Amino acid sequence: MNQRGREATGNHRRVVMERLLQICRSVFIQLEASYPKAAQCQYRLRDCLSMALSLFVFKYPSLCQYLTPSDEADPKVISAVHRQRRQQRARSNIRALFAVQPILTDTTFRHRLDEVRTSAFERVFQALFKWVEQTQLWSEFETAHGTVLVALDGTGVFSSSTIHCDHCRITNHRDGSRTYSHQVVTAAVVHPQTSAALPLGVEPIGRADGATKNDCEPEAAKRLLRRLRTRHPHLRMVILADALYATGPMVQLLQELNMEWLLAVKPRQHQRGIFTYAARAGLPEARWRPATPQEATQERLPKDRHTLEYRCLSARPLNGQHPELKVTVLQCQRETKQGGRRVVGEWVTTLPASIKNSALFVRYARRRWLIENCIFKTMKAQTGMNFEHHYGHGKHALCDNRAQLMMVAALLDQLCSLRCPYFQAVRAGAIPRGRRCGSANGSSSVPV
Repeated sequence: MNQRGREATGNHRRVVMERLLQICRSVFIQLEASYPKAAQCQYRLRDCLSMALSLFVFKYPSLCQYLTPSDEADPKVISAVHRQRRQQRARSNIRALFAVQPILTDTTFRHRLDEVRTSAFERVFQALFKWVEQTQLWSEFETAHGTVLVALDGTGVFSSSTIHCDHCRITNHRDGSRTYSHQVVTAAVVHPQTSAALPLGVEPIGRADGATKNDCEPEAAKRLLRRLRTRHPHLRMVILADALYATGPMVQLLQELNMEWLLAVKPRQHQRGIFTYAARAGLPEARWRPATPQEATQERLPKDRHTLEYRCLSARPLNGQHPELKVTVLQCQRETKQGGRRVVGEWVTTLPASIKNSALFVRYARRRWLIENCIFKTMKAQTGMNFEHHYGHGKHALCDNRAQLMMVAALLDQLCSLRCPYFQAVRAGAIPRGRRCGSANGSSSVPV
């Protein structure tokens, strides 16, 4: 092992991950105290929650392989001794990192997890981001204007035509069939100069107790935004969202919560006519400005030509229904291979944007893709998190709680990648792969 690897395996080898898991464990103990009937059960609620979290931290592809690891290439060639050793290693890792005694079965913690209120996991995010503030990690995500970019988007986590619970969204089809589904709205902290994305909170889109109508993404986003402002009252947040959020009620809520925003609009939904009118009137702001060489470098454009152009209009009404809401409209287009022009995107904002700094705010707005590519797609297909896998549905809140714990596990991975020297050394190849904890698919990097 080289010098860098030896330094990383010193006193800081376990500090970050163990500290984060201790924070989660302390929150689970507090949650256990809020359930009076938990003391009457054979197994403690804190152990059930810790076991469920370990399932996603170690990235087991299914409950069938949880604590009974097998070789994905050919399970038949594993000997009984080899299988037993891997099972003992998995149990040892869970005991050491999650302080679970005894090791529970998947049926036990799945049944207990179904009884926990989904809103209780807000305490976990609150405790983890308190640690983020203590370690001054917020400063690494601040922009040049002293703000923090928060991307907002929704995604599906479950869909079935037969399996359902009390909180499923119901879609009735013309042929009389039904589809039951669960969706969530997620907020994540992003930055224009890094690929890291910190999950900030999760809000389920389903049905409340006794409700007869489906919930929708904008209403779930409103609940999530109110929680974020309550949790971070002094944080200067800039909300990045798609055209679904560029409505009068959503903008009014953002103003009420003292949040700034960069919201995408569809090409012909809101403001295309404003640019046409301004161009005919001869307004200089309505003219296209090509990207400078520095802006082209930041956008990773070819050096021989500047393919991006920007324009900006300020003090314009959001739409015809809300003329009192004045916004700044940004538009970006690029040159196609055929020599034509294609609009990349349009956004409305309350930030102090102008034709000179329009490229900077367009770069802010385009970082919204991180929540889709670096969180949703990564968790569904690349990291072994299996975000859409059916780990069990339950009768009450199991599906939503599973999504919450998956986001907690994703947040732990991101925090370790930013603050853990041992984690960084493993990724850089300074520490051999055999020195780290092996998960079911070999993708975990939790130290042992």
